[in-house]
Amino acid sequence: MLNEPFVICTSLMLAALCDIETGRIIGENGLAVAVRDNHPVTPLHTLAIPRRHATTWFDLSVPEQRAIGLLLDTMRKQIATTDATVSGFNASE
Repeated sequence: MLNEPFVICTSLMLAALCDIETGRIIGENGLAVAVRDNHPVTPLHTLAIPRRHATTWFDLSVPEQRAIGLLLDTMRKQIATTDATVSGFNASE
């Protein structure tokens, strides 16, 4: 079984994440933040969240999608360094 620690949050998931405590943020850029999931599917399960609400990935602007991609790459490297047993990554809505 793959250990896949990514989710891109859009749609109704954002409502619960509007008031993210600064201390929960483990990565960020101008258009997105990353936090560990409060109810992780796997260890180090990480959420990449656009700063602007959007219904789906496709409703995000190209710069927002790129910002999330860059943040996911940074988090992937951090997770791989932290836990060498991680065997894969899955980015999904």
